[in-house]
Amino acid sequence: MSNHLLLEEKWLKNTPKLRDKNESSRILNIVLNRERFHENIGGRFSEDATHGLFETYFLEFDGASKGNPGLAGAGAILRANDGSTVCRLQEGVGIATCNVAEYRAIILGLKHALKNGIKHIYVQGDSKLVCMQVQGLWKLKNQNMAELCKVAKELKDKFVSFEISHVPRNRNSDADALANRAIHLQDGVVLEDCIHK
Repeated sequence: MSNHLLLEEKWLKNTPKLRDKNESSRILNIVLNRERFHENIGGRFSEDATHGLFETYFLEFDGASKGNPGLAGAGAILRANDGSTVCRLQEGVGIATCNVAEYRAIILGLKHALKNGIKHIYVQGDSKLVCMQVQGLWKLKNQNMAELCKVAKELKDKFVSFEISHVPRNRNSDADALANRAIHLQDGVVLEDCIHK
């Protein structure tokens, strides 16, 4: 059996419980492309290396602002590759725009993931602006946003693998609920509800 088929078989056994089959297929393609890359440079995937690829965690983030600008909050959910919730995070953002709250949410989630030794992460949020700017696909016009984007990109670069996708608002309801609850927290106050194994 080829390395590709073994990898695909392992993926099917360990595939995340995602809401969208297209999303699962996209991630499988990312994994297979990485395997092909290693073959092309003469490297081989050891069992340890393939194990690392299947330790991808999923981060959902959202920001909320009542008044835009107004009282704002950030929410993030970290999930294991089987879809189970690892941690729910909330942070008060003070008086801010929704875009600032969105950036604070992704930063909150990425910092938590790195603090806990996560190396592979797939991020999703309903802010197309944040998703596109973090990938460097859209320009930054606001200095405050540029500083927040710089922080997010610096955190992104600390992961071995990082993917980010924009999702419709209705597919981000858990993070949205956390962000809306976080507007009642003082600026910088973080609540963590984590399951540590």
